[in-house]
Amino acid sequence: MLFSDRTLRCILIISCLFFTISDAYMYYQPQEDGSVCIDGSGKERQLNDVWYDDSKCEENACLKGRGTPYIQTYGCGVVEPG
Repeated sequence: MLFSDRTLRCILIISCLFFTISDAYMYYQPQEDGSVCIDGSGKERQLNDVWYDDSKCEENACLKGRGTPYIQTYGCGVVEPG
């Protein structure tokens, strides 16, 4: 394992504090057991794939934690109409 559980918790806490202060957001979408993630448009994403949704100002990643795949999403906050 690259990081210990304690280190990962610290990274998660610091990330949450950063996003809380910066008016951004982050959330997780657990997926059904398997080796792929299904994004909002129904497209299959492989583990460790990263993709962007510019219309929502979001970065998404298909990751696996404790045996379960999930989509981790970071958003930049409110997007003003163009």
